[in-house]
Amino acid sequence: MIWVARALKDNDLANLTEDDLYTFFDALEAYEYVNRAGQKKKYSEATKETRKISLKKFLKWNGNFDLHMKIKSKRLKGKKLPEDIKCKEEIVKMIEAGNNARDRAIIACFYESGARRGEQLSTKLKNIEMDEHGAVMMFPGGKTGARRVRLIFSAPYLREWLEIHPRKDDRDAPLWCTLDKRAAAMSVTGLVNVFDRCGEKAGIEKKVNPHSFRHDRATHLASNFTEQQLKMFLGWSPTSTQPATYVHLSGKNMDDAVLRMYGIKTDENDTEFLKPGVCPRCRELTAVNAKFCFKCGLPLTQETATTVESIKTDYMQFLDSDELREMKDALKQELEDKMKEMIKKGK
Repeated sequence: MIWVARALKDNDLANLTEDDLYTFFDALEAYEYVNRAGQKKKYSEATKETRKISLKKFLKWNGNFDLHMKIKSKRLKGKKLPEDIKCKEEIVKMIEAGNNARDRAIIACFYESGARRGEQLSTKLKNIEMDEHGAVMMFPGGKTGARRVRLIFSAPYLREWLEIHPRKDDRDAPLWCTLDKRAAAMSVTGLVNVFDRCGEKAGIEKKVNPHSFRHDRATHLASNFTEQQLKMFLGWSPTSTQPATYVHLSGKNMDDAVLRMYGIKTDENDTEFLKPGVCPRCRELTAVNAKFCFKCGLPLTQETATTVESIKTDYMQFLDSDELREMKDALKQELEDKMKEMIKKGK
Protein backbone atom coordinates (compact mmCIF):
# COMPACT_ATOMS: atom_id res chain seq x y z
CA MET A 1 0.00 0.00 0.00
CA ILE A 2 2.96 2.36 0.46
CA TRP A 3 3.59 2.41 -3.30
CA VAL A 4 -0.14 2.89 -3.95
CA ALA A 5 -0.21 5.87 -1.59
CA ARG A 6 2.80 7.40 -3.32
CA ALA A 7 1.32 6.91 -6.79
CA LEU A 8 -1.93 8.57 -5.67
CA LYS A 9 -0.36 11.11 -3.31
CA ASP A 10 -2.41 13.98 -4.77
CA ASN A 11 -5.68 12.10 -4.35
CA ASP A 12 -7.96 11.45 -1.41
CA LEU A 13 -7.54 7.71 -0.83
CA ALA A 14 -10.83 7.52 1.04
CA ASN A 15 -12.76 8.90 -1.95
CA LEU A 16 -11.07 7.60 -5.07
CA THR A 17 -12.80 7.88 -8.45
CA GLU A 18 -12.58 5.91 -11.67
CA ASP A 19 -10.28 8.61 -13.09
CA ASP A 20 -7.96 8.00 -10.15
CA LEU A 21 -7.80 4.34 -11.13
CA TYR A 22 -6.56 5.25 -14.61
CA THR A 23 -3.96 7.55 -13.03
CA PHE A 24 -2.82 4.61 -10.93
CA PHE A 25 -2.62 2.24 -13.92
CA ASP A 26 -0.62 4.81 -15.93
CA ALA A 27 1.79 5.23 -13.02
CA LEU A 28 2.28 1.46 -12.88
CA GLU A 29 3.21 1.28 -16.55
CA ALA A 30 5.50 4.33 -16.48
CA TYR A 31 7.32 3.71 -13.19
CA GLU A 32 11.07 3.14 -13.45
CA TYR A 33 13.63 2.25 -10.81
CA VAL A 34 17.39 1.65 -10.76
CA ASN A 35 18.56 -1.85 -9.83
CA ARG A 36 21.78 -2.79 -8.01
CA ALA A 37 23.69 -2.87 -11.30
CA GLY A 38 22.70 0.75 -11.97
CA GLN A 39 20.30 -0.19 -14.77
CA LYS A 40 16.91 1.42 -15.28
CA LYS A 41 14.11 -1.11 -15.03
CA LYS A 42 10.33 -1.16 -15.23
CA TYR A 43 8.05 -3.24 -13.05
CA SER A 44 7.56 -6.87 -14.07
CA GLU A 45 4.06 -8.12 -14.83
CA ALA A 46 4.03 -9.94 -11.49
CA THR A 47 4.88 -6.77 -9.57
CA LYS A 48 2.21 -4.79 -11.40
CA GLU A 49 -0.38 -7.44 -10.53
CA THR A 50 0.72 -7.30 -6.88
CA ARG A 51 0.22 -3.52 -6.81
CA LYS A 52 -3.24 -3.88 -8.37
CA ILE A 53 -4.25 -6.49 -5.82
CA SER A 54 -3.09 -4.22 -2.97
CA LEU A 55 -5.30 -1.39 -4.21
CA LYS A 56 -8.18 -3.80 -4.84
CA LYS A 57 -8.01 -5.06 -1.24
CA PHE A 58 -7.87 -1.51 0.10
CA LEU A 59 -10.95 -0.48 -1.87
CA LYS A 60 -12.87 -3.48 -0.57
CA TRP A 61 -11.79 -2.70 3.01
CA ASN A 62 -12.82 0.94 2.52
CA GLY A 63 -16.27 -0.07 1.26
CA ASN A 64 -15.72 1.23 -2.29
CA PHE A 65 -17.12 -1.91 -3.90
CA ASP A 66 -17.84 -0.36 -7.33
CA LEU A 67 -14.18 0.54 -7.90
CA HIS A 68 -13.11 -2.71 -6.28
CA MET A 69 -14.96 -4.64 -9.01
CA LYS A 70 -13.43 -2.52 -11.79
CA ILE A 71 -9.87 -3.69 -11.03
CA LYS A 72 -9.29 -6.90 -12.93
CA SER A 73 -6.30 -8.81 -11.63
CA LYS A 74 -4.97 -12.09 -12.87
CA ARG A 75 -2.83 -14.68 -11.21
CA LEU A 76 0.35 -15.21 -13.19
CA LYS A 77 1.49 -18.81 -13.22
CA GLY A 78 4.70 -20.37 -14.43
CA LYS A 79 6.39 -17.03 -15.08
CA LYS A 80 9.57 -17.87 -13.22
CA LEU A 81 12.30 -19.00 -15.62
CA PRO A 82 15.17 -21.43 -14.95
CA GLU A 83 17.69 -18.62 -15.48
CA ASP A 84 16.06 -16.74 -12.57
CA ILE A 85 16.99 -19.53 -10.15
CA LYS A 86 20.31 -19.15 -8.36
CA CYS A 87 22.63 -22.15 -8.61
CA LYS A 88 24.16 -23.66 -5.49
CA GLU A 89 27.56 -22.09 -6.17
CA GLU A 90 25.91 -18.65 -6.12
CA ILE A 91 24.28 -19.46 -2.78
CA VAL A 92 27.69 -20.35 -1.33
CA LYS A 93 29.22 -17.14 -2.72
CA MET A 94 26.54 -15.10 -0.97
CA ILE A 95 27.12 -16.94 2.31
CA GLU A 96 30.86 -16.33 2.13
CA ALA A 97 30.19 -12.66 1.36
CA GLY A 98 28.59 -12.22 4.79
CA ASN A 99 30.43 -9.72 6.98
CA ASN A 100 29.69 -11.58 10.21
CA ALA A 101 28.40 -14.86 11.64
CA ARG A 102 24.81 -13.62 11.78
CA ASP A 103 24.68 -12.64 8.10
CA ARG A 104 26.26 -15.93 6.98
CA ALA A 105 23.76 -17.88 9.09
CA ILE A 106 20.84 -15.88 7.70
CA ILE A 107 21.72 -16.63 4.07
CA ALA A 108 22.40 -20.32 4.77
CA CYS A 109 19.27 -20.88 6.90
CA PHE A 110 16.92 -19.00 4.59
CA TYR A 111 18.12 -21.13 1.69
CA GLU A 112 18.11 -24.54 3.34
CA SER A 113 14.85 -24.09 5.26
CA GLY A 114 13.03 -22.53 2.30
CA ALA A 115 11.00 -20.69 4.94
CA ARG A 116 8.89 -17.61 4.42
CA ARG A 117 10.31 -14.29 5.58
CA GLY A 118 7.72 -13.94 8.33
CA GLU A 119 8.41 -17.45 9.63
CA GLN A 120 12.12 -16.80 9.99
CA LEU A 121 11.73 -13.35 11.57
CA SER A 122 9.33 -14.72 14.20
CA THR A 123 11.67 -17.58 15.17
CA LYS A 124 13.08 -17.49 18.70
CA LEU A 125 16.08 -19.24 20.24
CA LYS A 126 13.73 -21.72 21.92
CA ASN A 127 12.61 -22.85 18.45
CA ILE A 128 16.13 -24.08 17.62
CA GLU A 129 17.53 -27.46 18.65
CA MET A 130 21.10 -28.47 17.82
CA ASP A 131 21.95 -32.18 17.71
CA GLU A 132 24.55 -34.59 16.33
CA HIS A 133 22.96 -34.47 12.87
CA GLY A 134 22.84 -30.67 12.57
CA ALA A 135 19.86 -28.63 13.72
CA VAL A 136 16.07 -28.62 13.86
CA MET A 137 14.13 -25.39 13.36
CA MET A 138 10.51 -25.12 14.45
CA PHE A 139 8.22 -22.60 12.75
CA PRO A 140 5.23 -22.21 15.07
CA GLY A 141 3.33 -19.65 13.02
CA GLY A 142 3.36 -20.79 9.40
CA LYS A 143 0.46 -20.35 6.98
CA THR A 144 -0.43 -24.02 7.25
CA GLY A 145 0.36 -24.35 10.95
CA ALA A 146 3.50 -25.26 12.86
CA ARG A 147 6.13 -27.31 11.11
CA ARG A 148 9.56 -28.77 11.81
CA VAL A 149 12.49 -28.43 9.39
CA ARG A 150 15.73 -30.40 9.57
CA LEU A 151 18.87 -28.37 8.74
CA ILE A 152 22.16 -30.02 7.74
CA PHE A 153 24.15 -27.79 5.42
CA SER A 154 23.37 -24.57 7.32
CA ALA A 155 23.88 -26.05 10.81
CA PRO A 156 27.58 -25.04 11.15
CA TYR A 157 26.73 -21.44 10.25
CA LEU A 158 23.81 -21.47 12.68
CA ARG A 159 25.98 -22.92 15.47
CA GLU A 160 28.62 -20.24 14.92
CA TRP A 161 25.96 -17.52 15.24
CA LEU A 162 24.36 -19.07 18.35
CA GLU A 163 27.77 -19.15 20.08
CA ILE A 164 28.04 -15.34 19.90
CA HIS A 165 24.35 -14.37 19.94
CA PRO A 166 24.06 -11.23 22.14
CA ARG A 167 21.18 -12.76 24.11
CA LYS A 168 22.05 -16.44 23.89
CA ASP A 169 20.94 -17.11 27.49
CA ASP A 170 17.45 -15.74 26.82
CA ARG A 171 15.37 -18.52 25.25
CA ASP A 172 12.67 -16.03 24.25
CA ALA A 173 15.14 -13.83 22.36
CA PRO A 174 14.68 -13.52 18.58
CA LEU A 175 16.98 -15.75 16.55
CA TRP A 176 17.69 -12.95 14.08
CA CYS A 177 18.48 -9.78 16.00
CA THR A 178 20.34 -6.51 15.52
CA LEU A 179 24.02 -6.40 16.40
CA ASP A 180 23.82 -3.37 18.67
CA LYS A 181 23.43 -3.38 22.46
CA ARG A 182 19.63 -3.73 22.27
CA ALA A 183 19.82 -6.94 20.21
CA ALA A 184 16.24 -6.29 19.11
CA ALA A 185 14.39 -8.39 16.55
CA MET A 186 15.49 -7.61 13.01
CA SER A 187 13.14 -5.54 10.88
CA VAL A 188 12.15 -6.50 7.35
CA THR A 189 14.30 -3.62 6.07
CA GLY A 190 17.30 -4.83 8.05
CA LEU A 191 16.84 -8.34 6.72
CA VAL A 192 16.55 -7.20 3.10
CA ASN A 193 19.70 -5.09 3.55
CA VAL A 194 21.63 -8.23 4.56
CA PHE A 195 20.61 -9.98 1.34
CA ASP A 196 21.37 -6.91 -0.77
CA ARG A 197 24.84 -6.48 0.76
CA CYS A 198 25.78 -10.13 0.34
CA GLY A 199 24.36 -10.28 -3.19
CA GLU A 200 26.25 -7.19 -4.29
CA LYS A 201 29.53 -8.31 -2.69
CA ALA A 202 29.20 -11.76 -4.29
CA GLY A 203 28.45 -10.23 -7.70
CA ILE A 204 25.04 -11.92 -8.06
CA GLU A 205 22.87 -10.22 -10.70
CA LYS A 206 19.75 -12.34 -10.12
CA LYS A 207 17.12 -11.46 -7.53
CA VAL A 208 18.53 -11.86 -4.02
CA ASN A 209 15.54 -10.91 -1.85
CA PRO A 210 14.58 -13.36 0.94
CA HIS A 211 11.60 -14.79 -0.96
CA SER A 212 13.75 -15.62 -4.00
CA PHE A 213 15.64 -18.10 -1.80
CA ARG A 214 12.37 -19.96 -1.24
CA HIS A 215 12.02 -20.30 -5.02
CA ASP A 216 15.64 -21.47 -5.31
CA ARG A 217 15.24 -24.08 -2.59
CA ALA A 218 11.94 -25.37 -3.98
CA THR A 219 13.48 -25.82 -7.44
CA HIS A 220 16.53 -27.65 -6.08
CA LEU A 221 14.41 -29.89 -3.82
CA ALA A 222 12.08 -30.77 -6.70
CA SER A 223 14.84 -32.92 -8.20
CA ASN A 224 14.77 -35.20 -5.14
CA PHE A 225 11.41 -34.75 -3.38
CA THR A 226 7.95 -35.90 -4.38
CA GLU A 227 5.28 -33.21 -4.66
CA GLN A 228 3.81 -34.30 -1.33
CA GLN A 229 7.21 -34.04 0.36
CA LEU A 230 7.66 -30.56 -1.10
CA LYS A 231 4.31 -29.50 0.36
CA MET A 232 5.27 -30.74 3.81
CA PHE A 233 8.79 -29.29 3.79
CA LEU A 234 7.84 -25.85 2.49
CA GLY A 235 4.55 -25.51 4.36
CA TRP A 236 2.13 -25.61 1.44
CA SER A 237 -1.41 -26.86 1.87
CA PRO A 238 -2.21 -30.44 0.75
CA THR A 239 -4.20 -29.09 -2.22
CA SER A 240 -1.55 -26.59 -3.36
CA THR A 241 -0.52 -26.68 -7.03
CA GLN A 242 2.76 -24.87 -6.34
CA PRO A 243 5.01 -27.99 -6.37
CA ALA A 244 4.19 -28.67 -10.03
CA THR A 245 5.81 -25.36 -10.98
CA TYR A 246 9.11 -26.30 -9.35
CA VAL A 247 9.11 -29.87 -10.66
CA HIS A 248 8.77 -28.28 -14.11
CA LEU A 249 11.63 -25.86 -13.44
CA SER A 250 13.97 -28.57 -12.18
CA GLY A 251 13.52 -30.50 -15.44
CA LYS A 252 14.25 -33.78 -13.65
CA ASN A 253 11.25 -35.75 -14.91
CA MET A 254 11.91 -34.87 -18.55
CA ASP A 255 15.66 -35.48 -18.24
CA ASP A 256 15.09 -38.89 -16.64
CA ALA A 257 12.58 -39.89 -19.34
CA VAL A 258 14.95 -38.96 -22.18
CA LEU A 259 17.91 -40.72 -20.54
CA ARG A 260 15.86 -43.88 -19.98
CA MET A 261 14.76 -43.79 -23.61
CA TYR A 262 18.40 -44.03 -24.64
CA GLY A 263 19.18 -46.69 -22.05
CA ILE A 264 21.27 -44.37 -19.89
CA LYS A 265 21.05 -45.08 -16.18
CA THR A 266 20.61 -42.08 -13.92
CA ASP A 267 22.09 -41.60 -10.48
CA GLU A 268 19.28 -41.27 -7.99
CA ASN A 269 21.47 -39.22 -5.65
CA ASP A 270 21.95 -35.53 -6.34
CA THR A 271 25.71 -35.11 -5.97
CA GLU A 272 25.38 -31.36 -6.39
CA PHE A 273 23.45 -30.96 -3.14
CA LEU A 274 25.16 -28.59 -0.74
CA LYS A 275 26.70 -30.68 2.00
CA PRO A 276 28.67 -29.71 5.09
CA GLY A 277 32.07 -31.20 5.80
CA VAL A 278 32.87 -33.35 8.84
CA CYS A 279 35.90 -32.74 11.05
CA PRO A 280 38.00 -35.96 11.03
CA ARG A 281 39.09 -35.38 14.65
CA CYS A 282 35.93 -34.38 16.58
CA ARG A 283 33.28 -35.29 13.94
CA GLU A 284 31.71 -31.83 14.14
CA LEU A 285 29.84 -30.61 11.03
CA THR A 286 31.83 -27.87 9.30
CA ALA A 287 30.78 -25.11 6.93
CA VAL A 288 31.32 -25.40 3.19
CA ASN A 289 34.88 -24.30 2.31
CA ALA A 290 35.77 -23.96 6.02
CA LYS A 291 39.52 -23.84 6.67
CA PHE A 292 39.36 -24.81 10.35
CA CYS A 293 36.98 -26.85 12.51
CA PHE A 294 34.85 -24.42 14.49
CA LYS A 295 34.91 -26.73 17.54
CA CYS A 296 38.45 -28.12 17.86
CA GLY A 297 40.43 -25.85 15.53
CA LEU A 298 41.82 -28.61 13.30
CA PRO A 299 42.97 -27.40 9.83
CA LEU A 300 40.57 -28.95 7.31
CA THR A 301 42.54 -28.57 4.07
CA GLN A 302 46.09 -29.49 3.12
CA GLU A 303 46.78 -25.88 2.15
CA THR A 304 45.64 -24.61 5.55
CA ALA A 305 47.62 -27.28 7.40
CA THR A 306 50.75 -26.36 5.43
CA THR A 307 50.25 -22.67 6.22
CA VAL A 308 49.83 -23.43 9.94
CA GLU A 309 52.99 -25.54 9.99
CA SER A 310 54.89 -22.79 8.19
CA ILE A 311 53.77 -20.23 10.78
CA LYS A 312 54.78 -22.57 13.62
CA THR A 313 58.22 -23.09 12.07
CA ASP A 314 58.75 -19.36 11.62
CA TYR A 315 57.69 -18.77 15.22
CA MET A 316 60.07 -21.39 16.62
CA GLN A 317 62.92 -20.00 14.53
CA PHE A 318 62.17 -16.52 15.84
CA LEU A 319 62.22 -17.76 19.46
CA ASP A 320 65.69 -19.17 18.83
CA SER A 321 67.01 -16.13 16.96
CA ASP A 322 69.82 -13.78 18.03
CA GLU A 323 67.45 -10.86 17.51
CA LEU A 324 65.04 -12.12 20.18
CA ARG A 325 67.89 -12.89 22.60
CA GLU A 326 69.17 -9.32 22.20
CA MET A 327 65.65 -7.98 22.83
CA LYS A 328 65.34 -10.12 25.98
CA ASP A 329 68.76 -9.00 27.26
CA ALA A 330 67.89 -5.35 26.62
CA LEU A 331 64.55 -5.73 28.41
CA LYS A 332 66.23 -7.48 31.35
CA GLN A 333 68.79 -4.69 31.64
CA GLU A 334 66.06 -2.03 31.49
CA LEU A 335 64.11 -3.75 34.30
CA GLU A 336 67.24 -4.02 36.46
CA ASP A 337 68.01 -0.32 35.97
CA LYS A 338 64.45 0.64 36.95
CA MET A 339 64.60 -1.55 40.07
CA LYS A 340 67.88 0.07 41.16
CA GLU A 341 66.37 3.52 40.64
CA MET A 342 63.29 2.60 42.72
CA ILE A 343 65.53 1.28 45.53
CA LYS A 344 67.53 4.51 45.59
CA LYS A 345 64.36 6.59 45.79
CA GLY A 346 63.11 4.39 48.60
CA LYS A 347 66.19 5.23 50.71
